[in-house]
Amino acid sequence: MTAEIAIMNPLAVALAAYSAVTVTTGDRIGKIFNGANKIFELSRGNPIGIMIYGNAALNDVPWETVVKMYRKRLGTRRLDTTAAYARDFVSYIEKNRLVFPARAQRSFFSSRVGSYLNYVMKNIIDDIEAAIERDGRISEREIVQAVDVQIKAEHARWSSAPLAARMPTGHAKKITQVYAKEMRTAIKKQFEDLPMSRSAVRRLHEIVGLMFERFPEGHNEPWLSGIVVAGFGELEIYPAVCSYEVTGIAANRVHMRIADEDAVAESQLAVIAPFAQRDMVNTFMEGVSPQYQAEVESCIAQMIDLLPDAGIEELKTHMRVPGVHHEAVREAMAGRRDTAVETILNGLRDFRVTHTVEPVLSVVETLPIGELAAMAETMISLASFQKRVSMTDETVGGASDVAVISKGDGFIWIRRKHYFEAGLNPRLAPAAEKGV
Repeated sequence: MTAEIAIMNPLAVALAAYSAVTVTTGDRIGKIFNGANKIFELSRGNPIGIMIYGNAALNDVPWETVVKMYRKRLGTRRLDTTAAYARDFVSYIEKNRLVFPARAQRSFFSSRVGSYLNYVMKNIIDDIEAAIERDGRISEREIVQAVDVQIKAEHARWSSAPLAARMPTGHAKKITQVYAKEMRTAIKKQFEDLPMSRSAVRRLHEIVGLMFERFPEGHNEPWLSGIVVAGFGELEIYPAVCSYEVTGIAANRVHMRIADEDAVAESQLAVIAPFAQRDMVNTFMEGVSPQYQAEVESCIAQMIDLLPDAGIEELKTHMRVPGVHHEAVREAMAGRRDTAVETILNGLRDFRVTHTVEPVLSVVETLPIGELAAMAETMISLASFQKRVSMTDETVGGASDVAVISKGDGFIWIRRKHYFEAGLNPRLAPAAEKGV
């Protein structure tokens, strides 16, 4: 994980990223390395760049390799918008059989499905063990029911999720046909010793297809990468940012969702968009940490929940209101609970926007390009410092990369690290100067 940010105003967009990368083994953090490249020029000579966060590879191919191969293929071709560059990049991935051959896509399918089914199986086992601890035993019929409950819940979650971006209708069915053998193997490996109903087996097959057709909100998994395309298209006067979340490619389709698409326009002259670890940026922007804000909102909701009983106790003790009215009072007050909570939270939110967010954005609107870059670097430094002084893994750190992209000057490196000394590698010195 890392901290990354894009800050835009009408002049330019500044990109900043730290170089820490976390290598995991299963569910355990194995090692944190500093030195990964996460910001790249997406086009030579055109004002467009890309940032990567999360998983550093797509179907085990490093994103850095994919980006530089695309850049070479794009050449001097110019596209009208930032979104057009982002879509063209995704299209290149889907059509590139050299980098993403069928066998690699099949391998990704098997790994992702196997990991997911293992997660489902763990939840089922937890339910079964809880039942045994509670009742001292469990019958086969109860095991079947436990399996049904978990798989039905997962099926509902996936089937109700929105379609992944650029995904054709019926792709789930195609997935189960193309990878039928791998799907049966993965299901048998995880569930062969578990009694299951026919409906559970059917839903399990459907879930596997939906995993590559749908994209639940807030979905997260080890394969998830974030890509941020930023800059100017040929017809764009103001900068824009397109942010995608990607898991991988299977059956020649990239499984992804469009996380955000922000553009500076007359109605929004400044944008501050954090990616990956966002807590410190959000704390700076809103004047309160997201964790503390969540606790405040929880306490307010609990307090409102207690008011009906407190009011009834007051009626009983001091106002001598007959008991027949107590339940009616409770119902009337409870009926206004959601409105009261929403009113309070909206008031707090409006206060944060008016007194903290808007003043910062008003300054960002007028920042010169150099100050825009300095602000971007400072914002991610907050995340690095917070990790350094807390008792957690320093998943944000290492050298930072900072670049600015403007319509007139194009992609300009402000700060750029290299793993080699330019003086010792004369053949690479020109590339090093350009930040390749």
